[in-house]
Amino acid sequence: MDVASKTKDDEDAEKQMVSLTLEDLASFTSASSIEGDDECDEYDESNSSPLYLSIMGRIYDVTAGSNFYGPGGQYHSFVGKDATRAFATGCLKEECMVSTLDGLSEKELKEID
Repeated sequence: MDVASKTKDDEDAEKQMVSLTLEDLASFTSASSIEGDDECDEYDESNSSPLYLSIMGRIYDVTAGSNFYGPGGQYHSFVGKDATRAFATGCLKEECMVSTLDGLSEKELKEID
């Protein structure tokens, strides 16, 4: 992104960016976030670590959407992974939780643009 075309929202987001490796990212799942309860129905922000996912190599803190991304949420399988393909296709299967873009349609590629 050209520096001149950055919006205030872009600048604010960059200030809050977290730098993680894929190994680091994998540690931010419900298993590490909720002590002793991997199948918890509710995400308790008071004693849990943030919920992160990656799309196109960019890490997103999705903690604010814990009803979707926390344990029991529809998109919890995205947490702690590079979910590029899953996000583009809408596939929630484990094999879709990868960064490869091979074989995606133009419409699917627009979903992650």
